[in-house]
Amino acid sequence: MSIQQFPRLIFEYEYDERLAYEAESRGHLGGVTVELADGSKHPVFFYDGVRLLQDLDAESNRGRSFLAERGMIVLKTITKESMQNAVIQLAKEGFFA
Repeated sequence: MSIQQFPRLIFEYEYDERLAYEAESRGHLGGVTVELADGSKHPVFFYDGVRLLQDLDAESNRGRSFLAERGMIVLKTITKESMQNAVIQLAKEGFFA
């Protein structure tokens, strides 16, 4: 029996090599939920800074001067390790409270 580590990432799709490659290449990943030790779940959306700026510029060109995603977390790169490290730190800071 393994011990559950919290917070933990729950992926809508299996996080395999292909999804890891696509997420890092695209610069964003949705369909992720953070589960805390108390059982609460929080949807998150990961962006890397480069892709975020590209999408913001595209929205601005369409006359929309902002970009919003529920539970947005911006990382340098979209990797499983960087996502996990971010949610651990954010949980410690009360982000999900």
